[in-house]
Amino acid sequence: MDTFFYYIAAFESFLEKEKNFSKHTLAAYKSDLKQAERFLIKGYNIDTCSQISFYHLRSFIAQLKSIGLKNTSINRKISTIKSYFKFCRNQKKNTNNPSKELAYLKTPKRIPKFFTEKDICEKVDNTLEKSTNSNTFDQVVSQVIIDILYSTGIRVSELIELKIEDINFYDKRLKVIGKGNKQRIIPLLDETIILIKELQYQKTKSKISPDGYLLTLSNGNKMYPMKINRLLKKELKNLTSSSKKSAHTLRHTFATHLLNNGASINTIKELLGHTNLNTTQVYTHNSLDKIKNIYKIAHPRA
Repeated sequence: MDTFFYYIAAFESFLEKEKNFSKHTLAAYKSDLKQAERFLIKGYNIDTCSQISFYHLRSFIAQLKSIGLKNTSINRKISTIKSYFKFCRNQKKNTNNPSKELAYLKTPKRIPKFFTEKDICEKVDNTLEKSTNSNTFDQVVSQVIIDILYSTGIRVSELIELKIEDINFYDKRLKVIGKGNKQRIIPLLDETIILIKELQYQKTKSKISPDGYLLTLSNGNKMYPMKINRLLKKELKNLTSSSKKSAHTLRHTFATHLLNNGASINTIKELLGHTNLNTTQVYTHNSLDKIKNIYKIAHPRA
């Protein structure tokens, strides 16, 4: 059997177990492949991998372009198709790979948005000061979320999966399991340790086990992304230096501030858990603005 979706179940299993993709990403991959299959059947009356050519796939991309889909979205579908055919070829050595010559569309480089050092440091310092006062459980959770995201640069998905056993209070470091099940170690600030211990105290006071996951809801259940987004939107709404008030903005802020203050791009790459240095180099665009301003001030002929 050589239908377009013959290997889809095995492909999903491969992405989930070998690549450690999230359920959301798996759903996106499946949706992309279903859309391609519908186009191939309706437009060319073919549904087998052996019948599909490069020209059929290029026609599919042209159709996506004609309906006004953005290049970034089209490129995601191209990536899905390439990954699927590569997987099919590996599963069945004689399977042709019509996606091999499929080219990605040009997209403008997006410079990550970030908070200024003044804004975010004032917010974090204020957060730390509040932690010494009487706070509600949710307030302390919000404080811990902001502090960890800014001081470590980890992803929300990584933050949610953090367990108390991943924190070394003595050596002040954090063990993070990132994409592809890769592990990295990140230093922790003294202030972050203080907030984490305050959260542990709040858990005990609320009769929630201090062991297990670091972040929980007030009823002891596991934290989830939408809750974190709501908390951040509320806590960061008064910061004016970025239009986006998200966890990823804090990750961008972490990387940008490290680079601006002398950290090497390779160090930032390791801390962020990037596989490719090109992914990290996007932050150099933000740093260049600071370099230009320093140059104008410092150079005698500027």
